[in-house]
Amino acid sequence: MPTNVKEIELLFKRVFEGNQGLDILTLDQLKKLQKGACKAITVAETQQITNERLLEVAKEEKNRNKRKKGKDYRIGRVIGIEVLEQRDKEARDRVISKV
Repeated sequence: MPTNVKEIELLFKRVFEGNQGLDILTLDQLKKLQKGACKAITVAETQQITNERLLEVAKEEKNRNKRKKGKDYRIGRVIGIEVLEQRDKEARDRVISKV
């Protein structure tokens, strides 16, 4: 069974070459069948690629949501993780001193 457009084209080429005695109507119908099969495989491949990409994006989004809430690590790349940790410690100390 052909799995891609190239294989379909080769299959139909062999059918056309092997059956020189086919009438014009049959040849025309076979060419339409070839064109439809090629389009169907192309659409199926496109959908598969699209679905795979959508799954990748969904996984990335899920992983992004797993990160700790309230922590903005993008800022850490600019001002340094140590500064963020120091600010977090100071905030906890202020809360403790209020209690």
